[in-house]
Amino acid sequence: MVLGRVVHYGVDAVLFSTLLAGIKRTSGYTLDVERMGMTEGSTAKSVAEKYMGIGEFVFDSSIAAARASQFFAKGQAEDSRAKASLFETFGTTPPPASEPSRSAANGGWWK
Repeated sequence: MVLGRVVHYGVDAVLFSTLLAGIKRTSGYTLDVERMGMTEGSTAKSVAEKYMGIGEFVFDSSIAAARASQFFAKGQAEDSRAKASLFETFGTTPPPASEPSRSAANGGWWK
């Protein structure tokens, strides 16, 4: 019973880390560990970086498996007009492509 719960929480933690890695790869946003109180050289920062590294490994492995599979095909990129209309719907403007916004409205802990 306890072992099953530990495995379940471990899998959930890896899935969440993989989600964060996907967000980082697709949007450029990443956790701002310094804003969370983790200083350079601290144990907490080291653990957070290793945790995020696990997610990036799983994300990269998933992409490699999808590329090697016959069941996946690379699709067309999204229509930029659809993205623009989405921003118009919410009354916002997209962040510049070169550097994501660091405002609190765009995620708080996210860079």
